[in-house]
Amino acid sequence: MKRYLMVNIAEEFIDAAEYDKALSLYREILPEYRTEKWWSLLTPILNGALKCAWIVANMADYTSFLLELINKDSLSPSTSKAHFISNLNELLNDDCPQPVAGVQAERKKVARERWTEGGGGEGGAVTSVVIDMDQLISAFACKAAFHADSVTLEHEIVLNVYLRSEAPSPLRFSKLQVLLHPSWFSAHCVVVSDESARAGRDEKSDADVEPTVADFTLQPNEVRCFTFRLTPRKGDVGATVQVMSVSLELHGTRRHVMLRWRSLSSSSPPRQLRRRRDVIDWDSLHVRQKTRVLERSANIDLHLEHRSEALLEEVFPMRVVATNNETTPIRNCKMVVGLEEELNSTASLQYTCVSCNEDDLQQACESNYEKDIGVLDASQKAEAVFFIRCSSTGKRTLQVKVEYEVEVVISETERVWCSCHRSLSLELSVIDPFRLRFTITSLEMEERSTVRMLEPCLVLAEATSLSPSLVTLESSQLSLSAPFRLTDEQWTSQLDGCVLQPSDSATECFAFMPAASAELTGDVQKTLGHLTLRFRREGGPLSRLRVELPHVTIESVPIAVEVRMPAHGTVRQPFAVFYVVHNRTAHAHEFDCIMEATEHFMFSGSAQTSVHVLPYSSTQLAFNLYPLVPGFVALPRLRIQVKHAPAPKDIVVENMLPKRIFVMPSDRASTEPVAAC
Repeated sequence: MKRYLMVNIAEEFIDAAEYDKALSLYREILPEYRTEKWWSLLTPILNGALKCAWIVANMADYTSFLLELINKDSLSPSTSKAHFISNLNELLNDDCPQPVAGVQAERKKVARERWTEGGGGEGGAVTSVVIDMDQLISAFACKAAFHADSVTLEHEIVLNVYLRSEAPSPLRFSKLQVLLHPSWFSAHCVVVSDESARAGRDEKSDADVEPTVADFTLQPNEVRCFTFRLTPRKGDVGATVQVMSVSLELHGTRRHVMLRWRSLSSSSPPRQLRRRRDVIDWDSLHVRQKTRVLERSANIDLHLEHRSEALLEEVFPMRVVATNNETTPIRNCKMVVGLEEELNSTASLQYTCVSCNEDDLQQACESNYEKDIGVLDASQKAEAVFFIRCSSTGKRTLQVKVEYEVEVVISETERVWCSCHRSLSLELSVIDPFRLRFTITSLEMEERSTVRMLEPCLVLAEATSLSPSLVTLESSQLSLSAPFRLTDEQWTSQLDGCVLQPSDSATECFAFMPAASAELTGDVQKTLGHLTLRFRREGGPLSRLRVELPHVTIESVPIAVEVRMPAHGTVRQPFAVFYVVHNRTAHAHEFDCIMEATEHFMFSGSAQTSVHVLPYSSTQLAFNLYPLVPGFVALPRLRIQVKHAPAPKDIVVENMLPKRIFVMPSDRASTEPVAAC
């Protein structure tokens, strides 16, 4: 109802001679009527709009309405359509179109003056109008289709542009132009009529490309195909070539009309055309407005030689062999090995180094490495060894790529250097080379959780091979952190030259002690240092693994007690025991030493005495013990206290002293008399 009322209002504006307002209303309501394609309603509305456009000398609207009224589906009589075609030709010939039926004489005179003055008549300025054909149901339709969705660099891009005419009589056009992206292709998609070419109206493009000259008359119900062949450039790889618009131009001396399509689909409803030989079936044409330029497929073989798994911190070798299968030499050939950022975590990228030089891996380097090969002749092979060092375990994806340029023939006159590449992805699994277990013991091989200043201890490092292949431990190097030091400065590794099969174990042992330091007060936890293992797999390069040693708690005690005694005793045979008391502080101390009696031993010596010990000095206490019973017997307990200072905990002193000794039975016969019966 709303549209019907707007049509009535437009007719009232015409009766009131307000043609501009009527034309504005027609522009607003026509898109809705075009959508429904109800020609019994659309035809009279278009006639009314055409009348207004002619009276106000609106060249764009007049041409648009005229192109719709000559459509095959229009209900206008054949004579009217012929009249419309004649008016279009007069318009292009810079004449005033014939008036529409029903226009008053005085309006005709005013309209002719407007067409002469503002319509590009003789002596007037050139008038050019652009008509959006996607919004009309025109007698002319256009479709564009690339030959394929993608094309490689060594092939031409084939674009077909189809034009269909449903006008009642032939119409001659001046120019066909296709606007493409990238824009430099557009200069190769221009077709002009022979008359326009002779007149020299078409200017050359920036690339100075001559346009194609062809007969440009569209016959009724004819489908014309224009084929354009485009040569892609090296820089177009990865780009999408897209048809932005197709323009069909009608040229006069002072008036130019450009019909422009953007959607490039049929602007008329589908209709089955009669099938004849060499006739294009319009309904079967598929619109393909874009195509993608792909890199030329590489004709090169790529082969990798490597172990199945890499070890942590191993210099992992990988041999890359490339064979040129091109029929011509290739240039600018290079190999690239590295991690794919999209498939690897940030940690993997940070803790992976790739190089062709083993020495570079001992320092921080990049996770990608490029090696230039240069020129490679046909059938020639090139190989390179890349070394990879991973500082974290887990899986990572390596990309091995070969890039090169080869000259290919596009056409008889076109040759282009194409960039090609071949890549392989390798999922590399990184595992630990060894399972390491560290144990801290006393010199008696008793496990310890803490150590004391100036008291020697042992560290046992057990390495179990987790490698799937044979591993040789070339050497090991120990680096202790302060305040620890080795008890023997001439320490040598016990693992040098040790060969480990899978699951074999080897143990390294070294003795150390915490040095005296005034900074150590109370219990302090310190890192022991690190152990460096130099190893190689069978036939592989030398690798280095640095392992952090465990943290150790240092007990700060004012005294230390050292015991010197035989390994065992015998019943009723005395033996000497010496207790060496060390002062571990920077001050002189007086110690009270008390030997507690036991039923298993008799002893001689001072049961209770006081001794003075200078800073970082020691004194010795001597006792003779007389065993009374055989077996694994508890020793007499020695208690030590510091005068004028907090006494250490008994458990600390007891941990310094042996608690038992094995007493062997006596081999003498009993001398006691036998009681009388």
